[in-house]
Amino acid sequence: MLVRPYALLSLLLIVSVTVFTFSYVSSKSETGLSNFLSSENMAPGVVSEEAVVPEEVAPPPVKMYIVRYNILDTPDVVVARAIKTMKSLGARVTHEFHTVMRGFTVSIPAALRPTEVLDAFKTQAASPDFPFKIEEDQPVRKYLHDEAD
Repeated sequence: MLVRPYALLSLLLIVSVTVFTFSYVSSKSETGLSNFLSSENMAPGVVSEEAVVPEEVAPPPVKMYIVRYNILDTPDVVVARAIKTMKSLGARVTHEFHTVMRGFTVSIPAALRPTEVLDAFKTQAASPDFPFKIEEDQPVRKYLHDEAD
């Protein structure tokens, strides 16, 4: 099998650039890459991320919830109607579940008062044939820790 000389040359060039870049960045200072990417080393007209996002502007607090249907065979129409209702109340649907459980996750800004949004959703989307449960989204680690105690 013949190897094309350009392929070998390309590979040699890639390895050389990688080694050179790594050695340059690690020798720049003790902070390495963060110092290398500082605004001093950027080309004129390029703005660093630090300059784009001021520290005093924090994202608004958001509460995450899981809406889970008790019946895995809940029709798509019912779930779609619930999602539409949740969106109309100002929540943002972040994920839908179709396999292991049936439902979706939503994020609700604290400014909308999440408890009021959830209460309105419960009254508008209630269905005796397809009951659902709403719980606050939390890390799985917390559930495992709670069960161990």
